[in-house]
Amino acid sequence: MGDNNTTDWSIGIKFVQFQKNSSLHAGIRRSPYAAMYGCEAKVGLTSSLLSDEVIQRMQCEDGLLAVLTTGQNGEELGPVPSAELAEVHFDMECASPENDLSRKENIIAQRKGARTRQLAQAERMVKRSRIDLAAVEPLDNAAVPIPLVDKGRGDPKNILGVVLERDQNDMYTIGVNAGVLKAKM
Repeated sequence: MGDNNTTDWSIGIKFVQFQKNSSLHAGIRRSPYAAMYGCEAKVGLTSSLLSDEVIQRMQCEDGLLAVLTTGQNGEELGPVPSAELAEVHFDMECASPENDLSRKENIIAQRKGARTRQLAQAERMVKRSRIDLAAVEPLDNAAVPIPLVDKGRGDPKNILGVVLERDQNDMYTIGVNAGVLKAKM
């Protein structure tokens, strides 16, 4: 977008969205596109069912239209009046009930794998937070943050207090110089 000197960011947003959805997600160990649709995102002719030698022979759109009207092996498939119809014709050629069933099974497997990886990631995050944010005991010192709406520019960010009590849900009653705080932390 910066090279084109344009401020219309909506032009490039689809490319950004595609890049985000087709890149590897570290948590689920697959792309979000693959987790949703059961296969990797396909872009261009190299991800189509056309053989590599047929793709290499094509020089322009007319070559693609020629392949779609005559087929890869040279058999006559009939005329294709426009590129839009050629695309629909090509996609319909690849559909089959057996292919559809295996695709659905693959989608289910990918989603199940993504869910398993996401649960494992959540468990690691909870374990890490329990280590980093260890429970404190009564009579330990605590720094209680002061909300932005309740303080001025020169006021401190925190107020120091002492933990008086801890309940079964790890909620703490904290005492400060002015008394006991009403809210549990």
